[in-house]
Amino acid sequence: PNLILEAERRTAESLAQLFSSMLELGELQHQVELRQQAELRALQSQINPHFLYNSFFLLRGRIRRGDTQGAMDLAELLGQFFRFITYNETDFIPLADEWNNAYVYAKIQNNRFFDRFDMDFPALPPALAGLHVPRLIIQPVIENSIQYAFECSEEKGLLRTGWKED
Repeated sequence: PNLILEAERRTAESLAQLFSSMLELGELQHQVELRQQAELRALQSQINPHFLYNSFFLLRGRIRRGDTQGAMDLAELLGQFFRFITYNETDFIPLADEWNNAYVYAKIQNNRFFDRFDMDFPALPPALAGLHVPRLIIQPVIENSIQYAFECSEEKGLLRTGWKED
């Protein structure tokens, strides 16, 4: 009888340890998710101030030269971009919205670089458009591509975007 009681006690202790470990892992996973959300929000809140200044100086230059249509087009793109980045209701959005924002950003940059690069920005397939992705996950990739490929180059280039389905 003592052997059975001892075995039951050890089983109960083992189960208690298992449940305790599961609770700790759950809490740890929750902390990791909170940290990832905070990092994502911090990334989303970072707007390169030079991008903002340069875009407004470009807009001012177009107005000063009397390029009304160019100024209106650029103002429309800037409005779309800043509306998107300041809308913070959700951390995950449809890929179609994120893709469109990356396109708008690339168009603004192409204006800033005086059409120094052509853009290949194909439409998303309908099967991908509704996928939910973190906000502002594509734009930093586009930003780095433009910065490192075209900023110091005198030659015209091509910004090609796309996706690969498995």
